[in-house]
Amino acid sequence: MKTIALIIIFLSFRFTTNAQWFWQNPFPTGNLLADVQLISSQVGWAVGESGTLLKTLDEGTNWINKSISSNLDLRGINFID
Repeated sequence: MKTIALIIIFLSFRFTTNAQWFWQNPFPTGNLLADVQLISSQVGWAVGESGTLLKTLDEGTNWINKSISSNLDLRGINFID
Protein backbone atom coordinates (compact mmCIF):
# COMPACT_ATOMS: atom_id res chain seq x y z
CA MET A 1 0.00 0.00 0.00
CA LYS A 2 2.87 2.39 0.80
CA THR A 3 4.41 1.67 -2.59
CA ILE A 4 1.20 2.56 -4.43
CA ALA A 5 0.81 5.75 -2.40
CA LEU A 6 4.41 6.77 -3.20
CA ILE A 7 3.90 6.09 -6.90
CA ILE A 8 0.73 8.19 -6.95
CA ILE A 9 2.47 11.04 -5.13
CA PHE A 10 5.44 10.84 -7.47
CA LEU A 11 3.27 10.82 -10.59
CA SER A 12 1.08 13.68 -9.40
CA PHE A 13 4.19 15.74 -8.62
CA ARG A 14 5.76 14.79 -11.94
CA PHE A 15 2.78 15.94 -13.99
CA THR A 16 2.08 19.14 -12.07
CA THR A 17 5.54 20.68 -12.19
CA ASN A 18 6.90 22.28 -15.31
CA ALA A 19 10.61 22.92 -15.27
CA GLN A 20 11.47 26.13 -17.05
CA TRP A 21 14.56 25.12 -18.99
CA PHE A 22 16.49 27.64 -21.03
CA TRP A 23 19.82 27.69 -22.81
CA GLN A 24 22.59 28.92 -20.56
CA ASN A 25 25.76 29.29 -22.50
CA PRO A 26 29.16 30.61 -21.68
CA PHE A 27 29.31 34.37 -22.19
CA PRO A 28 29.32 35.70 -24.89
CA THR A 29 28.43 32.56 -26.91
CA GLY A 30 27.83 28.86 -26.48
CA ASN A 31 28.95 28.13 -30.03
CA LEU A 32 32.27 26.47 -30.71
CA LEU A 33 35.00 28.80 -31.89
CA ALA A 34 37.17 27.83 -34.86
CA ASP A 35 39.74 30.64 -35.06
CA VAL A 36 41.04 33.59 -33.04
CA GLN A 37 43.27 36.32 -34.43
CA LEU A 38 44.86 39.07 -32.36
CA ILE A 39 45.60 42.10 -34.52
CA SER A 40 47.29 44.08 -31.75
CA SER A 41 48.10 43.68 -28.07
CA GLN A 42 44.55 44.80 -27.22
CA VAL A 43 42.29 43.98 -30.20
CA GLY A 44 41.29 40.54 -31.39
CA TRP A 45 38.61 38.73 -33.38
CA ALA A 46 37.15 35.23 -33.12
CA VAL A 47 34.88 33.24 -35.45
CA GLY A 48 32.96 29.99 -35.09
CA GLU A 49 29.75 28.02 -35.52
CA SER A 50 26.46 29.53 -36.69
CA GLY A 51 27.99 32.81 -37.86
CA THR A 52 29.66 33.59 -34.55
CA LEU A 53 31.80 36.73 -34.81
CA LEU A 54 33.34 38.18 -31.64
CA LYS A 55 35.61 41.15 -31.01
CA THR A 56 37.73 42.06 -28.00
CA LEU A 57 39.23 45.45 -27.21
CA ASP A 58 40.91 44.53 -23.91
CA GLU A 59 43.23 41.57 -24.49
CA GLY A 60 40.35 39.06 -24.42
CA THR A 61 38.95 39.95 -21.01
CA ASN A 62 35.60 40.96 -22.55
CA TRP A 63 34.15 39.94 -25.89
CA ILE A 64 31.58 41.81 -27.99
CA ASN A 65 29.18 39.69 -30.05
CA LYS A 66 29.02 41.16 -33.57
CA SER A 67 25.82 40.15 -35.36
CA ILE A 68 26.01 38.91 -38.91
CA SER A 69 23.07 37.65 -40.93
CA SER A 70 24.36 34.14 -41.52
CA ASN A 71 24.10 30.77 -39.84
CA LEU A 72 27.10 29.41 -41.70
CA ASP A 73 29.97 27.97 -39.70
CA LEU A 74 32.92 30.37 -39.94
CA ARG A 75 36.23 28.47 -39.96
CA GLY A 76 38.89 31.16 -40.11
CA ILE A 77 39.62 34.85 -40.02
CA ASN A 78 42.64 36.70 -41.45
CA PHE A 79 43.69 40.32 -41.73
CA ILE A 80 45.89 41.65 -44.50
CA ASP A 81 46.87 44.93 -42.90
